[in-house]
Amino acid sequence: MAASVALVALPGLMLRLGADYATSTGEWREVRLADGSLIDLAPGGAIDVALTSDRRDIRLLVGQAFFEVAADPARPFEVKGHGVTATVLGTGFSMRLGGDAADIAVRHGLVRVDHESVTPPESRRLESGDWLHVPWTGPMTGGRRPVDEIGAWRVGQLVAHNQPIADIVEELRPCFDGLIVIANASAGRRRVSGVYNLREPVEALRAVGRAHADITVTRLLPWLVVISGG
Repeated sequence: MAASVALVALPGLMLRLGADYATSTGEWREVRLADGSLIDLAPGGAIDVALTSDRRDIRLLVGQAFFEVAADPARPFEVKGHGVTATVLGTGFSMRLGGDAADIAVRHGLVRVDHESVTPPESRRLESGDWLHVPWTGPMTGGRRPVDEIGAWRVGQLVAHNQPIADIVEELRPCFDGLIVIANASAGRRRVSGVYNLREPVEALRAVGRAHADITVTRLLPWLVVISGG
């Protein structure tokens, strides 16, 4: 089990060690840039920052961040992660790198998203309330959501609308100092809706489990939670 924890955590840990700014498990951090922009880093996140006289380049290395960008028409603000680029002048938006996709949502302002890793390259313009799911392979998909839900993780909330339990677990992993195991695929596919407390990840998982009578959430050790059933 200890080896499994190390295997899961090591890639993200190596990225965070080499980053300009990073957060550890269960840590939220606000970064103020020299241009006046603010970046909120979610637990387990890491970014590199390069500010020059004509550009503002951010690399999201791992995890999730919210960007409150100071307007500067002479210096575009670009956030890049795994072949996905979000370009803005002055706006507030969230970007998350998952295992197989990036998720971007705009709280206010405008964001252009370019995905150059697919053939042909894709581009999409997002406005306030828009969200976009960008798989590493395959077409983009998107929709609308209430703006007050975008970046809700900054205040410790995870808002789910008919999401698979596996997706909820992925968002809770950086908040839990240990290993969360989904014992069978059917449990991970079950869908839930609700508002969950990221600062209490075990209680959040138990609340997820209570959504279905046949889903069991068991804390076997202080650092090991198993989800089964379904």
